[in-house]
Amino acid sequence: MIYESIKKLVQYGINTGLTPESERIYTTNLLLDLFKEDSYEDVIIDLYGFCSSQKRIFVKKDGVYHLINTKGKEEGNLTFEDARAFTEDGYAAVCKDGKWGFVNSDGELVIDYTYEEAESFQNGFASVAVDGKWGYINEEGTMVIQPEFLKATHISEKGTAAVMTEQQGEAVWKLLQLNLFQ
Repeated sequence: MIYESIKKLVQYGINTGLTPESERIYTTNLLLDLFKEDSYEDVIIDLYGFCSSQKRIFVKKDGVYHLINTKGKEEGNLTFEDARAFTEDGYAAVCKDGKWGFVNSDGELVIDYTYEEAESFQNGFASVAVDGKWGYINEEGTMVIQPEFLKATHISEKGTAAVMTEQQGEAVWKLLQLNLFQ
């Protein structure tokens, strides 16, 4: 689509004498590079439908996820099997070889790939799965709430989190109120 428009623009330049005929290919390539239109196999979005918290986006190209900035420039040189979107603050969860770890907004691995599953950091904590149970780690990678839940959500800025537990053979949601931010 953009290629056809660029071809017309270059032809206009040639017709009006702004661009010499001998410069057709050079001018076309220059404009294609300038108006680069990338396409991706997938884009990671958060729970609210946003893809670019912290001005970083995970995009899938050639079968793997890359971290790019909002101008399309790749951040870091790591690639991932899967990823979770960045939140407003903290590290993003990324998957490599079936294990989850965390990267910062520069694309650097800051917590190694050790978890079965993970959610991105929010308010200084991330929920992670170990041996089929969910718990919470801090930004140093220290387990601060041991894995005992069937599922665990983000911890809010007020210290509230929803966790799923088993009660009398039924899965039920409960709220945790942590006194971490007082």
